[in-house]
Amino acid sequence: MSKLIYVLNGPNLNLLGQRETQIYGTNTLDDLTATCKKVAGLSGFSVKCLQSNLEGQLVDWIHDARNGAAGIIINPGAYSHTSIAIHDALKAFEGLQKALSKAFKSPLTNLLKTFSRPLNMPFEEPFKGLLKTLIRP
Repeated sequence: MSKLIYVLNGPNLNLLGQRETQIYGTNTLDDLTATCKKVAGLSGFSVKCLQSNLEGQLVDWIHDARNGAAGIIINPGAYSHTSIAIHDALKAFEGLQKALSKAFKSPLTNLLKTFSRPLNMPFEEPFKGLLKTLIRP
């Protein structure tokens, strides 16, 4: 089995550390990438960190991951609320269940606490546990 994990970041996450630092902190996407690489390396994994503001590009990367990645860690940003396409692409990724048990923590705001209303993501139920695992409270 591959030891490669795709770390995908969606729209506006390229602005981490620059906008709404009171919510998201001062760490940049480059800082997050460095942390992911360090933690993954300690666990014998490597990571491919990618960011796009385009939904179709995220879907293409999820499809690419099907060709040998051990797992995907994704923060789809606002697409977590609206993207059936990302939901469908993730459902087609066979390594996902294995990735759930080997998730890395990322230093982002706990999305489940950020919203005052329940999440209405197209893929809320299957990935709620993953979000809780990946995002520091």
